[in-house]
Amino acid sequence: MPNGPRGLAAESGLGKYEAAFRENEIDETVLRSVTDEHLKQLGVTALGRRLKLLDAIAAFRTKRARQRRPPTLRQKPTKPPGIPPSAARSP
Repeated sequence: MPNGPRGLAAESGLGKYEAAFRENEIDETVLRSVTDEHLKQLGVTALGRRLKLLDAIAAFRTKRARQRRPPTLRQKPTKPPGIPPSAARSP
């Protein structure tokens, strides 16, 4: 996965837009909010290129969201205290 907006453009095969990202101060925090309209304003006129970048941005968002999630604790279910296994059975 790319590291930031410039890496994202390069990995998507759209490295020529790296300068536009840099000139417009698009960093990792802003990248999450970039839309199709923003890409048009940056000069990405071809629909296919915009779609590739938007797909890469969506993957970037997903990766960042996963990185921020706290690790889950997996615990084995426990038996209720004080009830021996033989007492739980019917006579």
